[in-house]
Amino acid sequence: MTAMQSVDFDYTVKRSSRRRTAAIMIDGGEVQVRVPMFADDRWIANWVASKADWVRPRLNHQQNAYRKHGIDLSSRKLPVDGVLFSISDHPSGREAVSLDLEGRALRVKTSFGLEQCDANWLETKIKNRLRRYATQKLTRLVEEQVGLIGTGPSSVEVRSYKRKWGQCSSSGKVSLNWRCIHLPEALQRYVVTHELCHLTEMNHSHRFWSLVQQYCPEYIEQKQQLRQFGPYLDF
Repeated sequence: MTAMQSVDFDYTVKRSSRRRTAAIMIDGGEVQVRVPMFADDRWIANWVASKADWVRPRLNHQQNAYRKHGIDLSSRKLPVDGVLFSISDHPSGREAVSLDLEGRALRVKTSFGLEQCDANWLETKIKNRLRRYATQKLTRLVEEQVGLIGTGPSSVEVRSYKRKWGQCSSSGKVSLNWRCIHLPEALQRYVVTHELCHLTEMNHSHRFWSLVQQYCPEYIEQKQQLRQFGPYLDF
């Protein structure tokens, strides 16, 4: 009988009666193994071990990205436009959360201080404020890039996605993830340009990337940088 092999990283197994093949997903710095319902435990362990050399560099890359870019409100800091903003009390503020762009601060209206705030309440209020700012900022960037590219969408919507920065529909609607507001503006502009170029090329062909390059000459580096900021999508 073949011995059960082990690996030097943790993983969870998710079984499904609908699945016919095995697959490994690395997401959020964690490894998930998806297998058919009755897959043998020994087979799973040995199969994962056979894929270890593929898993390790990708897992390390994600874990490093989360250590560097993961958002934790308990740190009282948050990236806005690629810059760390402080989160502080503002008892007399008009809004639940005010955004001070010049002072690089998010000021929270509280009665008893930040330390007494419910964590879920704080996160919800901060997200709501940032989403409003993102709607204004990203819409303006779309208008600016349309002026350069010359092709505009049928509509623009700022939405909440957990796996992508934006999308362009076949009807010409561009949707952008409000979490883009955490990115440096150059990357925000790249995301906007990427989606606008899909209005001309609804694919990722050579023609599409040539079009992107006209307006984002450093798009290759920007694509790579964007992967580093994947943890922002989990906030």
